[in-house]
Amino acid sequence: MMGVLAASSHAIAQTAQQPAAPAPVAAMETCFTCHGENGVSRVPTYPTLAGQKVDYLIRQMSVFRQSQDKISSVPENGAKPLASRFDPLMAHVTAALSDGEVSRIAATLAQLPCDGGKTEAAPISQPVKPQVAQRCDVCHGEVGVSSAGNVPNIAGQQRGYLRRQLLIIRENAYGAASRESELWRTHPIMERQAARLSIEEVDMLAQYYATLDCRTTARP
Repeated sequence: MMGVLAASSHAIAQTAQQPAAPAPVAAMETCFTCHGENGVSRVPTYPTLAGQKVDYLIRQMSVFRQSQDKISSVPENGAKPLASRFDPLMAHVTAALSDGEVSRIAATLAQLPCDGGKTEAAPISQPVKPQVAQRCDVCHGEVGVSSAGNVPNIAGQQRGYLRRQLLIIRENAYGAASRESELWRTHPIMERQAARLSIEEVDMLAQYYATLDCRTTARP
């Protein structure tokens, strides 16, 4: 999941590895307002945060905090960061968070069960994997759960959210200019993949990964 942003994220990640106080109650309640009770979203376009990777959550909150005019911090050499995104709501919500609060929120969310604590066993059979999903395996894992700390789990994620993010990244890859206060996201690796996707393939990928069990263990 680099310049100033990478340095900042690394510093916060180090803090996350140390014993930390519980995340601020008010901040967690704010998260749950949109992302669902205990971080499990019930809104198709809002992602579930429960059980997500600590490093990934820290990086995304760091990007949102530092986003200005739809771009995150730019290193002194002028190189564009690996990944940038803008969301007016998230930029507002994260603006006042300290590094320590970001770290504690990420650690708390990562420890929550991604399915809300279901007791039933995971399904024995997996949905049929579309051929186009094979290009996602390298980063996101064969079953949508990556072994890399900075790559998000996408198994069991909200279908509407996955579809929306793919389309946003795809549009940016085509050079589409975003309007003021419009959601914006870029990632060089994701752009190379998303640019080649048809709308039908975007729908296929979103449906497939949303159907997978988020409790699945990453495969080596």
